[in-house]
Amino acid sequence: MKWILLIISLCPTAFVLVAEVQARTDEETLNLAIDALRQDDGETALSLLLPLTQSRKWQLSPLIGEAYYQLREFDQALAYFSRSSYQRYPQVADRLGRMYRYGWGVDVDFDRAASYFTFLTNLNNRPALQRIGFEELGEMFFFGR
Repeated sequence: MKWILLIISLCPTAFVLVAEVQARTDEETLNLAIDALRQDDGETALSLLLPLTQSRKWQLSPLIGEAYYQLREFDQALAYFSRSSYQRYPQVADRLGRMYRYGWGVDVDFDRAASYFTFLTNLNNRPALQRIGFEELGEMFFFGR
């Protein structure tokens, strides 16, 4: 750390260079975390994502929520998902719908679950998520919930 301060004091443009290197490192870390989430490795994803929250360059709440969801720590997942806009991140609507449907970390609330799944059914540009919404709603209807 001392050498960074020395370089910055000797060369004012060095600060910009150090910031660019840090940004690239953060982006690489974010990509590693996303890869870990794709492999259902929530623990690794969390270890990579939580330090990035200090920079606040990205909206990390959906990713951190997903990591906690994979670890089945639903209280933490709910806290991070609640900070996210489910309209902007439809996967959050899927996760919240399932949490309310099955009572994972929350009280069972079929009406609230149905509202999240209904949102998914209206996503014309996201067929996979739209299908999930229809399937979940259909199953809830079939079983009278």
